[in-house]
Amino acid sequence: MADIDVLLSASLKRIAQPGDAAGVADAIRARVDAGDTGTPATSSGFGSRPWWLFLLSGLLVILVAVTGVSVALGQPNPVTPTPDAASVAVSPSPTTAPTLTPTPTATPTATAAPEPAPAPAEPDPEPAPPADTTAPVVDSVTWSSTIYSANGGPTTIAALATDDTGVVAVAISWAGWATGSASMAPGWSYTLDPPPGPPVFSTVTFTVQAFDAAGNASAPVSVVVPVQP
Repeated sequence: MADIDVLLSASLKRIAQPGDAAGVADAIRARVDAGDTGTPATSSGFGSRPWWLFLLSGLLVILVAVTGVSVALGQPNPVTPTPDAASVAVSPSPTTAPTLTPTPTATPTATAAPEPAPAPAEPDPEPAPPADTTAPVVDSVTWSSTIYSANGGPTTIAALATDDTGVVAVAISWAGWATGSASMAPGWSYTLDPPPGPPVFSTVTFTVQAFDAAGNASAPVSVVVPVQP
């Protein structure tokens, strides 16, 4: 028990500093320095321990609480200093040279070539003439004289032919005492020289046929010319 008292006494000396506002710590400290360890209180309900020990315990608790509150209240909050706007060095922005925008060059507009004048419309082709289906007509066939076989006298055969578009040719043929064919000359005539030979009595049949440009042929027309010795 004496060891506890010594320990408490030493603790009170360290904790109870002079200048205690309540004066309690100074009073206890003075009594401890005087060697008063307290009178055992046997009937106070504290057991065999001195009364001041309990008082000291309560005081110690109060001091610890007060000290904690004082520390908490006296501790300044750290304030982050706000830099003054005037003290902040403003870095000058580099001057940017203005960008020169090139002036667009006007693109020459191509002049459209004038459209050529439309060609004049070709005239409609003339309708083809209707096909010529009309055949020529041999109107007559004549001879100039009788054929004489003994002296070989000639005879001329003449034809008259017509057509709506024109006769282009007349063919003549003969058969009998003499045989042959030819084209009549324009004006439609043909002269026959009989072949030489003994005198005979006979005949020669001449046939004439006319043609137009379309190729139409007339009906053949025949005449019989007598042959004398």
